Amino acid sequence: MTALSRGYFTAWLLSVLNTSDFPVGDGNTPVEAYGWQGQPNDAGSHFLPWLSSMPGTGRPTAGSMGDSSSEHILSYTISFNAVTREQVEWIADKMRAVLVSTTRVTVNCGAFGNWRVQQARNVSIGGVMRVKSSFPDYYVQSDAFDIWVSKEIS
Repeated sequence: MTALSRGYFTAWLLSVLNTSDFPVGDGNTPVEAYGWQGQPNDAGSHFLPWLSSMPGTGRPTAGSMGDSSSEHILSYTISFNAVTREQVEWIADKMRAVLVSTTRVTVNCGAFGNWRVQQARNVSIGGVMRVKSSFPDYYVQSDAFDIWVSKEIS
């Protein structure tokens, strides 16, 4: 039976998201500056869009005949945050295109061996929600992705 260590894939996904030029949070808000910089509506203030990724349920697929746990689907929710509805949809569209174009990437999982990201599928495009904790408001969209992985034969 093949063991899978999900943390390596979460780290890989965060590294892909970190190419976006926007701060990225690991299941939380980003460590670096994000959101409103300065008091909203003050001269010189601006909103810095940001992303956050949260692991969801992972599940094995049929796998190979000799090792039925050699293939998994790992689910993630990625939340996009921006100051307008148009901007949040633009950021989500941009990052969705980056993720779904990712195929056949090898991830070294240490003692668990090499695994391969076969594909990333966007399984749902979330609705846009307005957050009213500041004025002006900001917007959030959360999309769901499945990352298909398989154990590389050594």
